[in-house]
Amino acid sequence: MATAPASSSSLPTTTAATSSAPPPAPFVPTVSPANLSAACPLLGPAELAKLFDDPDAYASSEQPQTHQDQFTAYNCDYHLADPPNTHLVTLSVGGVPSQLSPQKALQLFSESCADDVQSLYAAAMYCYSTDGGTQIVVAKSSHGETRLATLSLVNPPDGTMRAEYTAMMKTLEGRL
Repeated sequence: MATAPASSSSLPTTTAATSSAPPPAPFVPTVSPANLSAACPLLGPAELAKLFDDPDAYASSEQPQTHQDQFTAYNCDYHLADPPNTHLVTLSVGGVPSQLSPQKALQLFSESCADDVQSLYAAAMYCYSTDGGTQIVVAKSSHGETRLATLSLVNPPDGTMRAEYTAMMKTLEGRL
């Protein structure tokens, strides 16, 4: 695309086809924060769309925290940008005191699965969830606690997506 040379006396013009809103800032992930306080900064909507090789635009929205025993989960919902009510995935992240090893955290998480757990690698697994979707989880020791990231997909597990699940969980593991 050719652009006209800039001159000190020329001002940019706006046409009817040009939006007055600036383009969104590029997503820059949060990497290993000292304290977890949100889920959406750990995974961008475009990264998730790429995982599914989906040409549609995705959007995300931070949801209220959930609490269970010593675990506080920060939640981010991902949906199609248009129509915006098409929920696809929820990312939940949180940490528990470090006396619980990542392997034990995965074992405890596996108890919520509706079928056999499928290992992706030592720190990650996936399974069929009780609500008919897929749970993919990774656990890591970080900042004095055991951190977990869970992707809850609305679709059932797809064995042909093992490489994609693994790549996404390695990405999230690096950000925990």
